[in-house]
Amino acid sequence: MKKLSKLATTALSCIMVLTAGVAIAGCNNTNNNTNSDDNGNDTETTTLTDTVTVEGGKIKGYAVEGNEEILSFKGIPYAAPPVGENRWKRPQPVISWEGVKDCKDFGYSAMQGAQEVVEGSRDTQEFLISQKNMSEDCLTLNVWSKGGVIESSRPVLVYIHGGAWVAGGSSCEIYDGVNTAKNDVVFVSVNYRLGIFGWFANDELIAEDPEHSAGNYGLMDIVKSLEWVRDNISAFGGDGNNITIMGQSAGANLSQMAMVSPKTQGLIKNTVTNSFNSISSQIATVADRAKSCNGFGTLEELRALSAEELLNKYSTNLGVIFATLGICNDGVYVDKTFKEALEGGRASNVNLMSGFVWDNEENNDDNDSSPFVGGFDKSVEGLSTGEVLMGSLTKIAKARKVGNAAGKTYIFDFAHPLSGPEKDRFGAFHTGDIPYFFNYFTPSRKEYWTDDDVAVGNSASSYLINFCKTGNPNGEGLTEWKNNDGSNYNYLLINQPCELKSLTESQITAYEAA
Repeated sequence: MKKLSKLATTALSCIMVLTAGVAIAGCNNTNNNTNSDDNGNDTETTTLTDTVTVEGGKIKGYAVEGNEEILSFKGIPYAAPPVGENRWKRPQPVISWEGVKDCKDFGYSAMQGAQEVVEGSRDTQEFLISQKNMSEDCLTLNVWSKGGVIESSRPVLVYIHGGAWVAGGSSCEIYDGVNTAKNDVVFVSVNYRLGIFGWFANDELIAEDPEHSAGNYGLMDIVKSLEWVRDNISAFGGDGNNITIMGQSAGANLSQMAMVSPKTQGLIKNTVTNSFNSISSQIATVADRAKSCNGFGTLEELRALSAEELLNKYSTNLGVIFATLGICNDGVYVDKTFKEALEGGRASNVNLMSGFVWDNEENNDDNDSSPFVGGFDKSVEGLSTGEVLMGSLTKIAKARKVGNAAGKTYIFDFAHPLSGPEKDRFGAFHTGDIPYFFNYFTPSRKEYWTDDDVAVGNSASSYLINFCKTGNPNGEGLTEWKNNDGSNYNYLLINQPCELKSLTESQITAYEAA
């Protein structure tokens, strides 16, 4: 697999066993025109140009090479840099700038260990952050949207990257939003604080915060970015009232917890999660986290360290690493487990699409011989890897049923292997589904892409686009995808072709008894 760092490898191994922003001024150089629809009603159109105004000032985007109808705006600040006294504070308001900010390049990735490609690995360069420049000053996001005349507000997809809560970034090539934007969905990808910068807590930080919240700075960043999207995305033709949040791996965990956070209710319309299920996860309290971290240093000492010094100090302290993996229950941003929140009716109106790849066990074809299925669930005699994972996800549907959720739950198992030189060896591996959902096939694999890849990409991306637009993934020409209501056990097998399947009562009974 890809070589991240000893820190990221430690975090990844843990996954295997632990289951009012400021309103915008509007577009610069945007023309508003009143037209009439077919019924004679007045409708307003706008025109998206390469220069818009957002919180903080004007920004300049660029036409995507080869897809000039799409404009990209990269490295947009959605909060002040979390440095100095802002280290381990909630994200602060954007600092305004003079003139027009150039948004051609991605912003800095969050601080993390160095990444490199290992020869023969399944994760080639397009799966890694595209620049080695990392900084605490990482709270930026990127927007892709179709330029020109905008006749109606477009739904918005906000993507949260994975990386075991300690690695990754929005600049990975496979997270390109151009083909999503072509289908009239505004695509946004977000950076957030990681590792010691994102999940640390001690007694001083708890006392310092007005609501005694600490330890969830990465999640706070995600909430802040969603507030920014709500308040600014109309400048790009987006509808701030129709936001879908999507995450993969650790990003899926964060998307699930953002979905049920007290801070986001009414903010998220739909949620998509790939390759993580938080339904059985227990959450440490912020007091427990602080107890494990109080000996790491005083707040004054730790804030005086450079980012590099702090990262090095953290990377050699296994106790702090294990204590600060992901979210904790701070009573403010997180107050319940995912299961408790769903059973209590939280996020009742949110539609959810959730799935795994078939081979989350990584490179093991005989997954039933392992005590864990991809690190996400137990093995069950008589059930395939995919069936076990679908049983796991049905727990979500059952919890939502207890909570009388009005939103629908759609479960999927992604089984199509990513084309490449070792396709037969790696199969449908962790993260290998993302290029298909975004329908973005990287040039580095050009010689390997097949007609089946194109067909699966068209299907997976169409389901996603439809879901963003309507909360229902179904559409013309697609295999019907019936929701899982906690009693019918439906799921979609995404492959070539796609197939609607359902677990039997006996399979669910075997899964629950194991």
